[in-house]
Amino acid sequence: MSKLLGTIEGCDILEQDDGSVTYVAKMAIDNDGSQNQQHDPDWQADTSLHFKGKPIDSEAVPGVVVPPRIQNGVEGIVLGCQAEVSYRGKTVKAVVFDIGPRRKIGEGSPELARRLGIDPSPTHGGVDEHEVHYYIFPGQAAVVDGITYDLQPA
Repeated sequence: MSKLLGTIEGCDILEQDDGSVTYVAKMAIDNDGSQNQQHDPDWQADTSLHFKGKPIDSEAVPGVVVPPRIQNGVEGIVLGCQAEVSYRGKTVKAVVFDIGPRRKIGEGSPELARRLGIDPSPTHGGVDEHEVHYYIFPGQAAVVDGITYDLQPA
């Protein structure tokens, strides 16, 4: 049995019995923490999660952005936790690296998009249809490309 945490942009956010969170949404490209080589007008230099004192470079790290509803609605720590994202038969391990706007859901880093076969451009890439599956594992530190990220409380 799952528990509905809420609905954002028509996407139901479900907490499963094991504490994981799932939803199916679009994928907007969030290049925060990068050098902004694509000149994204919404770019920010910082990310909510830091690794070794620095923001996460979204051009190099497969990452997911979640709305505050997920961070505030579950028991386990979300920032820095393990995530898996699936699209058209491909599944990629990722880290939750940023907390986004409360009324927006379905954001991933350019590197996550590349690994899924999605256009990684923050200005014209991503997926508009709700066909990207997100799996978030609060309380479980992300291990991506051999790097273990620290869970970071809000």
